[in-house]
Amino acid sequence: REALDVLEGALLTADLPQDGRVELAARYRPASTDHRVGGDWFDALRRPGGRTLLVVGDVAGHDPTAAAAMGQLRAVLRTLAVDRLEDPAHTVRRLETTAAALGLDVTATCLVAELSSGPGACPGALLRWTSAGHLPPLLLHPGGRAELLTTAPELLLGVRPDAARSDHEVRLAPGSTLLLYTDGLVERRDHDLDEGLELLRRTATGLAGRPLPALLDGLLTGLAAALGDPRPPHPAPGADDVVLLAARLHPVAA
Repeated sequence: REALDVLEGALLTADLPQDGRVELAARYRPASTDHRVGGDWFDALRRPGGRTLLVVGDVAGHDPTAAAAMGQLRAVLRTLAVDRLEDPAHTVRRLETTAAALGLDVTATCLVAELSSGPGACPGALLRWTSAGHLPPLLLHPGGRAELLTTAPELLLGVRPDAARSDHEVRLAPGSTLLLYTDGLVERRDHDLDEGLELLRRTATGLAGRPLPALLDGLLTGLAAALGDPRPPHPAPGADDVVLLAARLHPVAA
C-alpha cells in the first residue's frame, strides 16, 4: 500500500498550476482499490506567454504494469513540452519519434491541448489541441450549453511513429469550461459509446453552474449512476480507471 501511494504521488500531478485567468481541477478514480494507479493520467503545465498545456492519456490496462508504461510516456511528454514552444501536434509527433528511439513499446490514446490567453485585459483564450485516438473534449459555454469538440480520428500513439497529426482551434469566451477525460467515464461493455458521450453532454449541461470541483464530482457520480457502474470498493466487472481534467476561464481582474 505504501509503495502504491508513492507511485500515485509520482505519476499524478498533485499541484495543478493556477493563475488569475485559468482555474484547473482534476479527479482520478482507479478501477479498484487494489491498484491506486493504472494506465490513465492527466497533466498540466504553465508555459511562457500566458499558455497552459493540458494533457490526458490512457495506456491500456489499470495495474502497476500499465502505470509503469504510462509513467515513461508521461515523463517524455513533460520534457518535450517544456523543451520548446510549439503547437500540440508538433509535440505529439516528437513524442512518438522519441518514444520509438528509446524503444518504448507503448500503445495509448492521448489528447494534448493548449490554452493561450490574450494579451493584457483581452478576454477569453484560444484553445488549440491534437488528439491521438482520444475522445473529444467537452466545452461548456458560458450559458451552460455543452458541446463535444469532435474532429476526424487520428491514430493512437505507438501505432506508426510518422503518423500525421493535426491541430484544431476554437476561441473560448470568459466563463467557458473545458473538460478532458478518459473513456472510463463514458464507456461500458453494455452501453454504446455514443450513448455515454451524450449522457456526459447532458449531465454536464445540468451541472454547468457549479464550482469546478463540484462539477467534476457531480460528473463522476452522475455518469456512474446513469451507466450502472458502482465504484470502489466494489467496482463493476470490467470497470476502468477514470480521469477528469477541467479548465475554466475567468475574466482578468480589473
